[in-house]
Amino acid sequence: MSALRATSAMNSDDQNTIGALLRRSVARCPADNALAFGERNWTYSQLADGVNRVTARLRQACRPVRELLPMQRPATPMPSCSSPAPVPGWSTCR
Repeated sequence: MSALRATSAMNSDDQNTIGALLRRSVARCPADNALAFGERNWTYSQLADGVNRVTARLRQACRPVRELLPMQRPATPMPSCSSPAPVPGWSTCR
């Protein structure tokens, strides 16, 4: 439950969040049914595990680009609005 614990640390002042409620429920009754849909039932522990998996995937997928790719300068300098001649490939300033 690392993601739930990490969320708890970020929201330590707010004990009324969905994450806080789920953490308390997992601590009190991990084997009790938390969610039912059709024939499928999830315990609080299973629900927390699923939340953690989704959270980890979202955090991995939503990392800022600067963490994934090194910064590079363009090969062609960007023109300034006072540039007398247009640079091919760049839109003109107005």
